[in-house]
Amino acid sequence: MRIYRQALARIEEIAKTVSPDDQSLAASGLCGFTTGHAEGIRQSGIRSVLRGYWQALFMLTHVPTQAFPPEYSPQYALALDVDGTKDTVQ
Repeated sequence: MRIYRQALARIEEIAKTVSPDDQSLAASGLCGFTTGHAEGIRQSGIRSVLRGYWQALFMLTHVPTQAFPPEYSPQYALALDVDGTKDTVQ
């Protein structure tokens, strides 16, 4: 147990030197390792709220698009109109 406390104290010292702007994986790991349970629960709630906002945003921006009209001609005769120019499918 003593070795664990010493290692945790050393990790906490290193975590205190990490810049708040550092978004690296190592910095996130250090800060996550030294975060207490209550703080972790609070951050989890914040992530859940943000996830809900993103989900609502993408649900609202769903725009139906019109499908191509069906063409019953042979495939080599199909043509798509792109910016006023007809291009045949080959």
